[in-house]
Amino acid sequence: MGSEKLEVGKRIIYDSNPDEFSGHVGIYHMACSSCKHYWGDWKCAAFPKRIPGEITLGEHDHTTPIEGNGGVMYEKKA
Repeated sequence: MGSEKLEVGKRIIYDSNPDEFSGHVGIYHMACSSCKHYWGDWKCAAFPKRIPGEITLGEHDHTTPIEGNGGVMYEKKA
């Protein structure tokens, strides 16, 4: 089986083995969901193919440029 995703507010929880809880769950707080450029499904105007791990893992908050963003950065939804 593949990993399953459960979205909880701004957190996305992954379990690598959803049929038998392994105790190893990664929790991601993704600011992207509050960005006006976010399309959903890990994609946005800056990264139409997939938002890079540096952003989804919180290593870069995308309020400053990151390679490949085409000049589009985080902007809070109105």
